[in-house]
Amino acid sequence: TLIATTLARSLNDDFVQGTVISGTKNLVTMWEDYVHRYGLRAKVLSISLVQSELPNERRYRVVLIDESHNLRNREGKRYRAIQEYIALNESRCILLTATPYNKTYLDLSNQLRLFVPEDKDLGIRPEKLLSELGGEIEFSRKYQAPVRSLAAFEKSEYPDDWRELMRLYMVRRTRSFIQVNYAKNLTPQPPSLQGKRENNLHFLPGKAKEENNSSFLPGKEENYSPLLAGEGLGERSKSGGRKYLEFPDGRRGYFPIRQPKTVKFSLGDDDPYAALYSENVVKLLNSLNLPRYGLGNYAVSVKSAQNKSLTAAEILQLKGLSRAGKRLMGFCRTNLFKRLESGGVAFLQSLDRHILRNYIFLYAIAQDLPLPIGSQEAALLDTRNNDEDLDDLAGTLIDPEVDGDEELTSEQLLSQTETNYRQRAATLYQDYATRYQRRFKWLRPKLFKASLKKDLLADVQSLISLLNECGDWDANQDQKLVALIELLRQIHPEEKLLIFTQFADTVHYLTTELKCRGIDKIEGVTGNSVNPAIIAWRFSPISNSKSVAPADELRILIATDVFSEGLNLQDCAIIVNYDLPWAIIRLIQRAGRVDRIGQTAEKIICYSFLPAEGVERTINLRGRLRQRLQENAEVVGTDEAFFEDDADEQMMLDLYHEKSGILEMDDDNEVDLTSEAYQIWKNATDNNPTLKKTIENLPPVVYSTRTHLPTTSQPEGVLLYMKTAGGNDALAWINREGKSVTQSQFEILRIARCEAETKPIPRNSEHHHLVKEGAVLIAEEEKSVGGQLGRPSGARFRTYERLKRYARELPLLVTPDLLKAIDQIYRYPLRQSGVDRLNRSLKSGIDDQQLAELVVNLYLDNSLCLVHEEGRIQEPQIICSLGLFQSSD
Repeated sequence: TLIATTLARSLNDDFVQGTVISGTKNLVTMWEDYVHRYGLRAKVLSISLVQSELPNERRYRVVLIDESHNLRNREGKRYRAIQEYIALNESRCILLTATPYNKTYLDLSNQLRLFVPEDKDLGIRPEKLLSELGGEIEFSRKYQAPVRSLAAFEKSEYPDDWRELMRLYMVRRTRSFIQVNYAKNLTPQPPSLQGKRENNLHFLPGKAKEENNSSFLPGKEENYSPLLAGEGLGERSKSGGRKYLEFPDGRRGYFPIRQPKTVKFSLGDDDPYAALYSENVVKLLNSLNLPRYGLGNYAVSVKSAQNKSLTAAEILQLKGLSRAGKRLMGFCRTNLFKRLESGGVAFLQSLDRHILRNYIFLYAIAQDLPLPIGSQEAALLDTRNNDEDLDDLAGTLIDPEVDGDEELTSEQLLSQTETNYRQRAATLYQDYATRYQRRFKWLRPKLFKASLKKDLLADVQSLISLLNECGDWDANQDQKLVALIELLRQIHPEEKLLIFTQFADTVHYLTTELKCRGIDKIEGVTGNSVNPAIIAWRFSPISNSKSVAPADELRILIATDVFSEGLNLQDCAIIVNYDLPWAIIRLIQRAGRVDRIGQTAEKIICYSFLPAEGVERTINLRGRLRQRLQENAEVVGTDEAFFEDDADEQMMLDLYHEKSGILEMDDDNEVDLTSEAYQIWKNATDNNPTLKKTIENLPPVVYSTRTHLPTTSQPEGVLLYMKTAGGNDALAWINREGKSVTQSQFEILRIARCEAETKPIPRNSEHHHLVKEGAVLIAEEEKSVGGQLGRPSGARFRTYERLKRYARELPLLVTPDLLKAIDQIYRYPLRQSGVDRLNRSLKSGIDDQQLAELVVNLYLDNSLCLVHEEGRIQEPQIICSLGLFQSSD
């Protein structure tokens, strides 16, 4: 968030039109605070308002979208409104997201399509896909798309292709990358200095605050630390010193240890949770039909539907149901089990709502009324995006195409008899058909088979039986809750704690029960909280530079994973995982909410709740559900979408046994290409400081050759590093035939790797010829995507081409100033004000003579181009080359 703010501020200085910032409504307050604090010329607009307000906004040259993964669906109205605004105003685009894709690379391309036309020449191709297909000709025969376009990459399922594409657009640096390349090591404190405390500085955005702090857990006096002397595990260098970042003013930001701990609760005979968390319940969940989540399986055939006078809307909706298939059923079944693991109340509430929604369908069928169809998007059932139960009205709020401004009726866990469910269903149906009509799509019951009613009834009978068997929930017997209370009162009675759970229902349950037991200074926050930023400021005022009265400051915050990552929470150093996500990586991400710049604690304690009897039971029950999904084809191609890549049972066992280091890893060690190249350079020069000066003093066009064992995909040839006429860095790999092996900059960079001790071999006789071929190829590719004049549709290219033709066809009208202006356009980039004037004029249909007069006026006013030595177009320069050939020895 701070990087985006800095970038927006920098761009504001260049483009006076300012920035429009859009994100979910619960981020608006945070961004308004940033706009005020850092003096941005910006307007903050909730994403729910973009359809109605964005088309009428003035021109903003920068569009910043927070949580951009919410715009994965390019068919959505909000998506189209933002895309059209960016295109109309030629706005720069900044996208922020911690989860750029959700198991499909099309999520990436859909976000890129906001500002990249699908047929734009990107200058790169999906190399892996082309290799598998047999080349460009085969690609063109199979697909109707330019091979160097975003549309071409959308045909590829290969990570290497998408990595190559995203290097053009994505900046990503991981925690481990920062530690390796930017962190310094604190010299271990000798025993002779015991008792002397280090003068630490908090890092606070916008101001420095010096505080005499030992940087250990709050409230604890510490002298000499064996961890500082290298006698423990964590973020330490090999020499034992603690790692830290040093800021320009001398302040330090340390990397704390992430220490896993387990809170074990017993599933005793009196615990109501014990009856639920059993083999019988899992068996029942696996036997459910879940017809509302698989409506496509119950729709009548196309032939039968033709006899029912279908409307165009009904045809479209039926197609949508068939596309959803069994995938939604898989998500629903998995979520029921996840809610069971989260806590008994969340699970029972979900069952109650599920039964009620089934009865609403049964009521509509009996009365021949339209069925209220909820969202068919699998992403809305994914707990990574949504903490609400979709069978609850609040759950529909996360549908990106619903405004969700209606006040919701409170839905409590009520009587569990069939008669009461039917009465509640009839009443609620009327609310659906009136107050909440826009939240649903509506289809006639006659468009579905009779088996829909049968399976709805079978499920409600099974679930009502289970609810009656369990009886009323007794929170006083909830051993998991008891263990949490002990943690808050006995183990950490003073410290701040951040408690995470996957579900909003669990947040509400814990908040209510803890307050009832006299635990104060506590608040809960979910994805549907109106203003989570205010709550975050009350919980973590120092890291947010806020002044909060002691009576208003919070000690305990209970939140879901949907709680925005952009909020600073690092006044806290204790994380509590009340439920265990199915992907251990989620635990690492939760720790990252407080492990960020400004954290002063030496340790971040990460508690996880697990059954005292061991995790084998949890592993076995999850395995049973996984097997059910696979057997019934409720997993499309892979079960990753449901189990979030977590098939490593050892990780869960390590967590149970509090193994150190398991929460230190990054979720993904991949960084962007520039960062990777920098890391290679820094590691090499740090290990051998003389190398830096040696390399910088090398002459241009330097070359060498090393031994290479060729393969079909990695043939002999030459690697070339060149700075183009436009000042861009480019790598090429040319084979013996003078053809490009790959355009993947990642692959070329990695094939160049060799140890410092590697002996060179004599230059191959073809070396310089292949270097020349590579230079020509790079120059041609840069020209194909616009070259030094930019893209063909840009103001600079169009103006230059029109004036060049005008000067050639009407030489008598050409003045010396016009010739100088044309030459300046060729040699130097346009000023932004010049781009704006020319774009407006070109769009208005200005003729050549008027264009010539405009350009001359801009030239004479020094408003045309940025004329400086750095902006001048240079000749292409070959920096170096490396031959890859078999040794003749």
